[in-house]
Amino acid sequence: MKVLVSSSSLLFTDKPHISSEGYNAFELCSNLAGRDIDMTILAPQTDLDNHCFAEILKPRFACSERRTENSSIRWLMYNLAALKMISDIDVEQFDVIHHIFPTGIDVAYSLVPHAIKTVPFVYGPVLPPATPYPNRIGIRDRMMTLYVKTLSRPLYRSTLRKAATIIVSVDSVRRFLPASLIRKTKVICHGIPTDEYAGNENKESTGSFTILLLARLSEEKGIDMAIEAIGKLSKTVPDVRLVIAGSGPLREELKQLTLDRGLDENVHFAGLVKTHKDKIRLFKMCDVFCHPALRDATPTAVLEAMAAGKAIVATSAGGVPEFLDYGRCGILVPPSDVDSLVRALYKLFTNEDLRRRLGQRALLRAKGEYDIRIVAKRVEDVYRKAASSA
Repeated sequence: MKVLVSSSSLLFTDKPHISSEGYNAFELCSNLAGRDIDMTILAPQTDLDNHCFAEILKPRFACSERRTENSSIRWLMYNLAALKMISDIDVEQFDVIHHIFPTGIDVAYSLVPHAIKTVPFVYGPVLPPATPYPNRIGIRDRMMTLYVKTLSRPLYRSTLRKAATIIVSVDSVRRFLPASLIRKTKVICHGIPTDEYAGNENKESTGSFTILLLARLSEEKGIDMAIEAIGKLSKTVPDVRLVIAGSGPLREELKQLTLDRGLDENVHFAGLVKTHKDKIRLFKMCDVFCHPALRDATPTAVLEAMAAGKAIVATSAGGVPEFLDYGRCGILVPPSDVDSLVRALYKLFTNEDLRRRLGQRALLRAKGEYDIRIVAKRVEDVYRKAASSA
């Protein structure tokens, strides 16, 4: 079977600060190629030096993301280059076209199913909808809102209608789709190599109750909520320690908040996690994983914590409730509710047996539902069904 995969996600990189969608697409495509599927990839060019991905697949690149810092010009360059690249390919040779991890900039790739009507088209996974641009007033933000309303959203809906199968990341996404499209949906979330996280269920001795938060340091991740919760928790659990791993635009602001609350002994900023080995080490040394996001889609970090067998406290944002089986595999709290977060963390501090049971359930769910090999098999089944019904 020959499959053409298109994506604007940064697929080809070993730099962990690149989007989680790029990491997830890399894992999925690598596993599909290992299943004797002839894969050809259309994607933006990124750092590919000495990367095994080039040996596994046949990547074709639209343009370099590094040619300009201006996002509007980069968007235009990317789509023009992608259109030219698509026109140079004999698309009819493929059995299936899969537009994977679609984003709002994918004008070029979204046009493919409209131009090529003889090859079945698979779309997704579609993530829970992001929060729109409600109160932004800058010229660029107004242009983005206009673009979404006049081009991106209508093209998105039209592309969905053309798809033979729409992959949705979690079941709750279906309620955002028109009733006429729900019959074409298949729930398949992205997967992770769960075996790489094995053996981290038992924490290394650190002498403190350690909570790990692994996220981009940006507003939607709710990290200030976690810092405020540690301030309250430290009054009854003096040796509590919050390790914040990641980088982002709010780093200095969050460090200042930590100092203002007098929590510099309780909150540690670990910085950007540069290697997979470093990430594994962080999971090994923590008692609990915390994900306090105000809004999120399907956070890979939560899946990684599940695969590491950690007890998890997370807000009920996006697809997280489905990840945690609606509270069976972790404790869910409302977004922005600091007191609920404090109570959940204290409950886990005082109940080691509960931490162990939640961690074991999360681990079993990760292996049974979100292992990349299982996910790749589900996607392969979608391909074969779409190709046979063409």
